[in-house]
Amino acid sequence: MTKLNVPLLLHVPGLQPEFASSRMPAGVRFMSPGLPRTDASPFWVSGELPFAPAEARACLNEMISLGEQFRNTRDLVTLALQPQIDPYGGNDSVRKEMAELEHFAATGESVISEKDPLQSEESLVAVSAIAAQKALILAWNLESRVHELAGLHDTLAKAAGSFKGLVGVDDEDLDELPGLSRTMGTLNSGAEDISRMNWRTVLSAVLRFAPADAVFVTTDERLVSALTELTEIVQPDDDLAQAGGVEGFGMCRVPAWTLLGHDSAPADRPWLGRELRFLVCHTC
Repeated sequence: MTKLNVPLLLHVPGLQPEFASSRMPAGVRFMSPGLPRTDASPFWVSGELPFAPAEARACLNEMISLGEQFRNTRDLVTLALQPQIDPYGGNDSVRKEMAELEHFAATGESVISEKDPLQSEESLVAVSAIAAQKALILAWNLESRVHELAGLHDTLAKAAGSFKGLVGVDDEDLDELPGLSRTMGTLNSGAEDISRMNWRTVLSAVLRFAPADAVFVTTDERLVSALTELTEIVQPDDDLAQAGGVEGFGMCRVPAWTLLGHDSAPADRPWLGRELRFLVCHTC
């Protein structure tokens, strides 16, 4: 059989290899958000990223600082999707910006101010690249926070178990100690209760930079569930089978715009008009 060229394999929606499943096809890469130390294997770096590494780090610091003014992670996520923002604006300005950010997070479409002249096609392309890289930068940071808190939760849960043994109480005794019961309940909530960036937002940002023939690898239950609702899982194509390490993986084909919840392919985002191939695994 003639050896086929294996396309670029990109892991989604997770961006950090340390937290991915240990069972991955050979040569799988992770989308670089452009931050320092994400420019070598196993990362893949797009030549279209608008921010240099130092600029990407400064952008992350600015978003975190600005996000501390708001109550929850969702507000911080939407802040990442605004190409330009004035952190020194008044309350009316902030409310307007937040409304535009909510619109972008829900639809993927930037709001053009009525006071601004009609943006050129080149300008809109540049805006989409900035918004996409900001989304990747923040997704990276939120992913780190979730895993850090998961580790902290495990440590505290073990300590709480030792404490219950030390003071001689069991789960039934906790009903008699409401203060301790509330503390234990908080520890049992887990880090997964913390908001993560929506996988559609991350995938949309990845697609803005990924090559047209890239294949996406996922073991994420949310994404796998969405794929199986839209299409069937089949055997991987020959070029993917030759990648190695695909035992246990199936393949899905689906238009990008369908997976991301659009009624049709957006004319202003041609990268969502293509058909995507996914390698999926339920057991990895």
